[in-house]
Amino acid sequence: MSARQSWNIGKEGADAGDVMAFVRHAQHAGFEVDIDEPGTPAGEWFIDVSLGDYRESLSWMAGRGFGLYTAEVGYGDKPSEVYLDAPQALERLRQLRTQQAAGKARTLNLAELRQLLHLSQAEVASLGNLKQAAVSRFEGRGDVLLSSLMAYLEALGGKLELRVTFDRMNVALGLPPRGRD
Repeated sequence: MSARQSWNIGKEGADAGDVMAFVRHAQHAGFEVDIDEPGTPAGEWFIDVSLGDYRESLSWMAGRGFGLYTAEVGYGDKPSEVYLDAPQALERLRQLRTQQAAGKARTLNLAELRQLLHLSQAEVASLGNLKQAAVSRFEGRGDVLLSSLMAYLEALGGKLELRVTFDRMNVALGLPPRGRD
């Protein structure tokens, strides 16, 4: 099985064998793995991986995929990142390990997202009808227009959704269709 081949993870019919396939690939990549199996077949698996000083916790459920807890979490919080594609989840673990070793933030930035999708800046430029230099500049900016971010993410094949968190509520914020002021 190639590193980019998708498994059945997160799809209907996914089962414990699919989790074990992920574990074998993680171990082959050098990670030590500890698994907490659920009490019921439809329950949530918890997978702890480590490599040297790097430690990460994941969860897995059929129909939902792999959840990574890359932000500070409390009891009952949902994963901050979810991957249906097991090789992509493993690749994200490698990114997180590299980020930790370099002392960088754990959140995914635009360049890392593009790399996780196996796209070059030139490919994104072509998909978004932009110049490669513009993509490079955009990925390095700290302050971007929302419409520009939406266009960039659409070129990657994604869709921007916003959530707003307050002390006493967490809500989805609607966005106007692109092209409207």
